[in-house]
Amino acid sequence: MTRTIFLSGKQAVKLANIDDCISAVKSGFRQRGKGAPVLPRQKLSSESPPGDLIGQMTILPESNAMGGMIVSLGFSTEDAWFLIALFDAETGEPCCLIDGTSINALKTGAVGGVGIDVLARQDASSVAIIG
Repeated sequence: MTRTIFLSGKQAVKLANIDDCISAVKSGFRQRGKGAPVLPRQKLSSESPPGDLIGQMTILPESNAMGGMIVSLGFSTEDAWFLIALFDAETGEPCCLIDGTSINALKTGAVGGVGIDVLARQDASSVAIIG
């Protein structure tokens, strides 16, 4: 019997912090650099009802985790909804299902934080953001 944790957006925001997110993203990128498999972003579109369903997945052997994100957007609203699913990489059992909409900005910021941490000179005192 699985013991899957379900986290609401409010619970996820309370548990998440930028330092842990940066550390997790950095670990994921390092594992990807070592050959961890990734399914690139896949998109399904519908005209009726009008909207998109987007997904991406990975398996991170060193973290003993696999999972991904599913996003729905454009379905009669201008909002996007994010769902994050995590599984145990050895057993395949579902570990956690997270309403990721509330932490999407934190996740995106963590990717930028990793980029700065890895690419910026140690003596840098300013940054330019383009785009």
